[in-house]
Formats: sequence, structure tokens, C-alpha cells
Amino acid sequence: MATIKLVAGSVSTILSAGLDSLANDAADTSSTITSTRDQFANLELAVTFASAPTADRTVDAYIVRTVDGTNFEDASASRPPASGFLGSFAVNNSASAQRLVLEGVTLDVKDFKIMLVNKSGQAFTSSGHTLKILPFSPSVE
Repeated sequence: MATIKLVAGSVSTILSAGLDSLANDAADTSSTITSTRDQFANLELAVTFASAPTADRTVDAYIVRTVDGTNFEDASASRPPASGFLGSFAVNNSASAQRLVLEGVTLDVKDFKIMLVNKSGQAFTSSGHTLKILPFSPSVE
């Protein structure tokens, strides 16, 4: 009988300096991420706020897609790609460093970008933020 296991790829940092001092209602988008044909990923946001946000406000994650491998769909902080919503990092009511995870987000088979929109009500501090990705796929053994 076959067994299905999850096989993880490599962790990589996809956003960092662009998140520094990210204002409320502002966005940052990664560079193009080359598809490895992994179907899913865990995303980890490491963030510190200038002032404690209200608990359970969010930093929202979106996938920005390309069909032809060159031109990406339109995306901005005020108009993120509606069909690309991956999930929300619900923040804590704390100005201390926070490490938040979105599990099992669906990736695209083509190259893509990841966009974060800060909806926390507070700006990020001036340094030390990262968004990391750990891609994975099921494997039949």
C-alpha cells in the first residue's frame, strides 16, 4: 500500500529590507520566486511593531501570479489580487518581536511573487523583519 508523505524544500528569505518601517495599509512584494513545482508552503513572518497593534489585526499575504512567465497581474496595497489571497497573520497586542506562521498555503505552478499588506494599524519598526518560505509537496512512496 502506498504512503503519502510531505517532502520539504529549502527555507529561503523572500522579503526583508522592504519590510523595514512598513506603514499601516502599505505593501511590499517579493522578487520573482521561481516555481519548483512544490504545491504548498509554510510562510513565516518575523516582525516588530513601533507601537503595540490591537490584538488580532492582520498582515495579509497574497500570491501575485503570471500566466506567461513575464507579466504579473496588477497588485497594490489598495488593490491586492483578490483571487490571490493566501491568508492572514493575526498579530499580538505587543511591541515585542513576533514570529507568526501561515501553514499550507497553495502555490502556483508558474513563477510568482508574494505580497504582504500591513493591516495591523501600526507601522513596522525600522529593521529586523523577514518573510520566509518553506515549500513542500506530497510524495507517494
